[in-house]
Amino acid sequence: KEIHLLREDIDQIDNKIISLLGERMEVVKQIGKYKNENNLPIYQQERYNKMLEERKKEAKERGLREEFVEKIIDAIHSESIHNQL
Repeated sequence: KEIHLLREDIDQIDNKIISLLGERMEVVKQIGKYKNENNLPIYQQERYNKMLEERKKEAKERGLREEFVEKIIDAIHSESIHNQL
């Protein structure tokens, strides 16, 4: 493929990522509402640790560096907490 076509592919993938992040944050808001209504803490360390380990395992299986995925998950999680407040 020519480089401009490859860049178009990247743009489409990036748009999908942004769309999926938007969908995720909508679910996060629902979780935040549920936690608020049921007096649950926003941050749950055990859940986060389990989720992070699962994502790192998936990343490794896909040939991605665990450190890279951990940074992404940390950023997403931080934004998720912000959206639950």
